[in-house]
Amino acid sequence: MLHAPFQKALMQEGQLLLEKGCVRQILFSEGTYQVEVKPSKNEETLWPFLQLEDTGRVLDHFCTCEQAEKKGECPHLAAAFLKIFGESIEPLHVRFRHSLWNQLMQMAAKRHGYEVESLHQQAGGGFYAQSLSNKKLFAIRAHTKKGEKQLEEILFHRVLETEETSLKFSNLSMEELSLWREGKPSHLLRYELCFWSDLGKWLMFLEEEGAPYEIVCHPAKKVLPKELEIAFREVSVKFYLAEVNWEELIPSLIDKETPFAIYPYQELVFDQMLYDAQQRSFFIDTHHALQTKFPRPEEEAEVRVLGPWLFHPEIGFYAKEVDPLLRQAQLSGKEAELLLMRHAALLQKYLMNVALYVDPVELSYTLHFDAEYNLHIEGYLFKKGDLQEGDSQVFGPWIFVQDRGFYYLKGGSFQEIVQTIPRKRLSIFVSQHKAFLGQYEGFQTHFTHIESYLTYAVDKEMGLSFYEESQPLEGVTGILDLEEWVYIEGRGFYQKTASKVSQVIVPGLKIAREAISSFIKANEDDLEMIEGFFSLKQPVEKSGLEIRLNNAGCITLRPKVFLTKGYSQDKVLFLSDYSYVKGEGFALLPKGGKIPEKYQQETTLTPQQEEFFLTQELPLLKPYVLEMDASLKTPKRLMLKIHKIERLDSRTELTIQLAYHSEYGEIAVQEIKEALKEKKRWIKTKAGLLDLQDLRFSWLREVYQDQFASDGSLGLSSLAWMRLTLVEKWEMPTQEDPEYEKSMQLLQEMQTLQTSDLFDLEGFTSCLRPYQERGIQWLWFLYSYGLSG
Repeated sequence: MLHAPFQKALMQEGQLLLEKGCVRQILFSEGTYQVEVKPSKNEETLWPFLQLEDTGRVLDHFCTCEQAEKKGECPHLAAAFLKIFGESIEPLHVRFRHSLWNQLMQMAAKRHGYEVESLHQQAGGGFYAQSLSNKKLFAIRAHTKKGEKQLEEILFHRVLETEETSLKFSNLSMEELSLWREGKPSHLLRYELCFWSDLGKWLMFLEEEGAPYEIVCHPAKKVLPKELEIAFREVSVKFYLAEVNWEELIPSLIDKETPFAIYPYQELVFDQMLYDAQQRSFFIDTHHALQTKFPRPEEEAEVRVLGPWLFHPEIGFYAKEVDPLLRQAQLSGKEAELLLMRHAALLQKYLMNVALYVDPVELSYTLHFDAEYNLHIEGYLFKKGDLQEGDSQVFGPWIFVQDRGFYYLKGGSFQEIVQTIPRKRLSIFVSQHKAFLGQYEGFQTHFTHIESYLTYAVDKEMGLSFYEESQPLEGVTGILDLEEWVYIEGRGFYQKTASKVSQVIVPGLKIAREAISSFIKANEDDLEMIEGFFSLKQPVEKSGLEIRLNNAGCITLRPKVFLTKGYSQDKVLFLSDYSYVKGEGFALLPKGGKIPEKYQQETTLTPQQEEFFLTQELPLLKPYVLEMDASLKTPKRLMLKIHKIERLDSRTELTIQLAYHSEYGEIAVQEIKEALKEKKRWIKTKAGLLDLQDLRFSWLREVYQDQFASDGSLGLSSLAWMRLTLVEKWEMPTQEDPEYEKSMQLLQEMQTLQTSDLFDLEGFTSCLRPYQERGIQWLWFLYSYGLSG
């Protein structure tokens, strides 16, 4: 990463949270993250959100804590950011993308499909997948209780992921999203949504946490391995490898301890790389790992070609070709530039005395005329002139800044850091680079007549209007005639005749308030030419909606706007996608900042409006939501909680106190039954927002109202209860629940198919064998619970 994205003090506090073990689970999909942070035992768990580029630059972030709400950043965000990077220079999603675990699981997904039904339970524990010819190609087995629980969670307790509830949809392009909606998702999306991806992330988290593991190959030696087995203490996996699979796997195995050697640069092993700023040269220190040569396929028949890799049974895997640059001890000039362009990752790893940053940076420029009115443009990175100071040097798209290190440049306006535009070429240059010049005070281009400026006015009621303002030239000095343009010192460049774009934006043009936003979007390039139209400041820090329930239980949507320090609500005018401040101009609202026009005023929904809102509008409003009542949030984890279970005098009847429990709270099943009876689609509860069209509530439709007792407990037959436990995700009673021990005893009986009151065999003279005793116990259980027909 180029630099820390949050204030130094916050990064230090975040590091303390990390060291105290307050940062726990990471959920991520590509560059979108939610990280579990529990600041202290008595504080609520937070899930700060971050969206990162592959370089680690933060695109978006938020946290629900009070500090982040007020200031936009907090220690929890800093701790999450540090957790994502760990000890690496790359964010977690980039490390996972290139990891062995991801490569193996993607290979398995392509082979076996994306459904968990492709796995079969194997004798002795674990699961396997096989080919059409019944050959085992994959196996996984947990070795500890913790591993068994995690494996079962990944395979069989998966939460349904949708566009509204899952991070995995947040990075999709519109094309991918359209394919998903048409039922034709890409391989990468299907993989990301399936259990294979989660298995890969589990194994990677184990490795990142320092869990030891062993890689074993079969056959062990002298031939290209056909099986790869990886064993952690918690879990082990085994993959069949065809010859074509090795090409993708080898790069991810380079830094692993494997039974076979891998030589990514043949005999070369890098000790260190150094950069001498005075000589402007790289120095590469290597030693030879092997004194023998690395044979090519045409030299020895035993050599196998695996794409860009070769395999020799006596040597292992090695690169087919090695860049000749890496065999040189010193590289300068064009060779140094090629080294940076081809091997930045290698330099980042081995360059010992100088920092190297792959996060692209953008240059700033200074502009000035000399005495002959030649225009000088000089780029700089941190301060004016820093690229011309001392040992600073340019290597193509890479620059070395003295005392700072190497930086990679974004494609800028000019190929050269220092450029001089001769006076005779200035007119053409200005015509070609109007947008660039518009960024610099005193060099802006104006498309009005030399005699006047085109300017504008904004009225809250009337909208946007353009008019011409006279600017007489009497007393003006520093005028330069440049063919099509006239340069006025301190003001910029003016066209001698009206620009063609003035046919669109002309004096007298009026734009109604409701059309201003779309007009600006359609004419952005032209409007940049009007001095002061776009503001260089951003008055809005963030804005969005607060969605709550009022005292009557109705949904209320309240817009909230957080202005940048120094701005007040009465000074900022909101116009759909833009804000306007008099004297400063228009500014595009920050990402996610536009509040939908329908809800720019506080709105309370009627009961009749709620179903349409919850079904159609709420999912679309999610990006704008700052705070929302828990009863309107879709629970990620909803379980059927047993509070109490007992048998009635009838041996076939049970009475059970049941509730649906989520991370937000719980709701008794009787309340859900009443909502079903009233034909409601949605129900707002302490457990969150429940969609009663969800198939998991179908069993309640078959329950009669008179099956509920006055205390809310539900009467079910033994058979109906056992069926329900097979289809629902449920939680056992806790010690706080009434008659906990009796409930646990009854549940234990029903799980083990054994009763606590044994069948009386007094008077029975025969001696039963063990399997006969087990059979009688089972039959007695069936009889005791009315399951024997």
